[in-house]
Amino acid sequence: MIEVNPRIKILERYRDIIPDYNNFINYALRKPDRYIRVNTKRIKPNELSERLSRYGIKVERVEELDYVFKVVEGVDLIGKTLEYYLGFYYIQEFVSLIPPLILEPSKGDVILDVAAAPGGKILHIADLLGKDGLLIANEPDKDRYKALIANIDRMGYSNIIVISYDARLLPPINVVNKILFDAPCSNENMLYHIKDSDLKIYLSKRVYQKYSNLQKGILRALYYLMPNDTLILYCVCTYAPEESEEVVDYAVKLGYRVESINLDRYIELNYIRGITRWRGVKYDSSVLRSIRIYPHLNERYGHIGYTYI
Repeated sequence: MIEVNPRIKILERYRDIIPDYNNFINYALRKPDRYIRVNTKRIKPNELSERLSRYGIKVERVEELDYVFKVVEGVDLIGKTLEYYLGFYYIQEFVSLIPPLILEPSKGDVILDVAAAPGGKILHIADLLGKDGLLIANEPDKDRYKALIANIDRMGYSNIIVISYDARLLPPINVVNKILFDAPCSNENMLYHIKDSDLKIYLSKRVYQKYSNLQKGILRALYYLMPNDTLILYCVCTYAPEESEEVVDYAVKLGYRVESINLDRYIELNYIRGITRWRGVKYDSSVLRSIRIYPHLNERYGHIGYTYI
């Protein structure tokens, strides 16, 4: 008897909504490629590339983002170099670079990251913003809070205030004009990393509804807390419509207005629009303004990971 990989069984629920599903599976079950974002206030990209080569680490420049490298060889070494500990670069997946670009940090912005740890996105925003703005990084989990502080210190940023609140209980912060809500979710894009014994939770609707309810609760709190003209960028790394389109649909019912994302303004990536139906449930048509970025549709970058924005 042939035993089906439990991860494939979990992802089978998305066969009808993910284009070229069979090719998608090849990416979903393996670890994404690693990229490094250069801390350009401390070192020039070319100099970092030369230094890394001395460790046997080979990198390739990403054409559209001249401060980003794809790690081609020596992946196991990139978190062990002196340059890493000196904060010359940050290690991340390619898709995690996208939300800060879309948020478009500009002079005078006050930006809140609702769930900031371990810090990749808020630190990227800090790079794009420079010293002409203020960042507020919130992280409720104590262990992840420590990791966030460590990364901010390592990379040398001084315009980031770190706080620790359940995002549903944040105090009024009336000066905020932009919010990054990289929502807590079931993290299905990391199924390759999860032990077989822990996979059974994904075969129940419970895990999806748990995070869906949490995300809705946070968006509801932000709706009544922040000024009406505040821009919120919502993103998750799960394929589940319960944690993405359903949450956007809920936000619309609350009174949020959904803006279209023109990804081509920032980087050339293939994507599909959000879905409007899932298992008999119809969502508001404005979810079509959201996007799903899949790794198998962007093979020229390698395995970039997945995100919904």
